[in-house]
Amino acid sequence: MDIGVTLGIIPDPLQDIQIDGGIAYSIFSARYLSVENATAHINALIGVGFAAGFHRPGQDNSSERDALTASYHIFIECTPLAVGSLFYGKRNRIGTFGIQYDFLAGEVSYFLDLLSIDIRLAPHPKVR
Repeated sequence: MDIGVTLGIIPDPLQDIQIDGGIAYSIFSARYLSVENATAHINALIGVGFAAGFHRPGQDNSSERDALTASYHIFIECTPLAVGSLFYGKRNRIGTFGIQYDFLAGEVSYFLDLLSIDIRLAPHPKVR
């Protein structure tokens, strides 16, 4: 299970903010065996999730410049290469692609995430 926030910085900082959460299944091996047994270092993932986006219109001088619009998506994604795992404290997801449906617009779109880095915030039980 994961929760994430994506913030746009170019061309206008915080013009787009997306909050998402999802759950993924490891294809090649289990993600957790036990506190003492490390998981496989290479894996692939398939997942589903929900995202909410908040968008501010472009950089024009209109009075609606600061008005926010929203979008709500459900998505299915596939990560063909995940290197590391949260057992080790960090995982790099490479080449994640998927399809999403926007409930408000009634549109289907595709996405590609070249690189995501997952970092475990809580220390591993063996480190405590």
